[in-house]
Amino acid sequence: MKKIIFLLLSLSFVTVIGFAQTSQPSKNQKDEKNQKQGYWEEKQGRSIYSGDYVDGKKEGTWVKHFNNNILNKVDHYEEGVLNGLSVTIDQRGYFLVEEYYTGGKLDGVSRHYSRGGVLKSVIQYKNGLYHGLKQVYYANVPGKIMEESVYNMGKKNGVSKWFDQEGYLIAEYNYKNGELSGEQKTFYTGNKIMTEESYINSEPVGEYKEYYENGQIKLIGDYEDGKKEGKWIEYDEEGNVTKVTRFKAGEEK
Repeated sequence: MKKIIFLLLSLSFVTVIGFAQTSQPSKNQKDEKNQKQGYWEEKQGRSIYSGDYVDGKKEGTWVKHFNNNILNKVDHYEEGVLNGLSVTIDQRGYFLVEEYYTGGKLDGVSRHYSRGGVLKSVIQYKNGLYHGLKQVYYANVPGKIMEESVYNMGKKNGVSKWFDQEGYLIAEYNYKNGELSGEQKTFYTGNKIMTEESYINSEPVGEYKEYYENGQIKLIGDYEDGKKEGKWIEYDEEGNVTKVTRFKAGEEK
């Protein structure tokens, strides 16, 4: 809450500066080298993006206002590239985006919000790539996480979890350098196991198991080199065998 209040106060201050700048008699000026200098106002659709140029490059704080003069966006530039905090606000005054840049690339925490300022995602960036924790929330259930994954320089690396709208785990996948690797599981509501299998380099290997919601085995078989191999056995909910299928290199025999 304090952070939001601080941001709002900061944005109010920037807005005052923006209005003060628009009252200056000279704007949109170029020097003898045809480089933009000083305060400029640039039309972007129905909005006005305003701030300072130094030798043809954006510098310092730039603000965008809707056509009714309500603040929409605040950016910070250094030598023409985004650096530091960037904030986007809707016409009702709610945050849409809060993110940070270094050298024109996303760097650090990025937060996106849906209508009414409801948190939609929290994503860590490094050098413009996903790096660290990524959390995505259900749009229609505020505060409920849909996906939680870990990235290393743009690639999933580690555990990736998916949840239903009640907060129950429905899938748990393991990744290494962007490839499925290790044990993979899916679940029924209430964290009851649905499937278990293993992967190497995004190919299934070894034993595959599928369960009924009551915990009984539904299907069991093996993979070799990413293909079904040997006997695959199906069961009913009482544990009785209902079907046996044999495979060779993925082909049914």
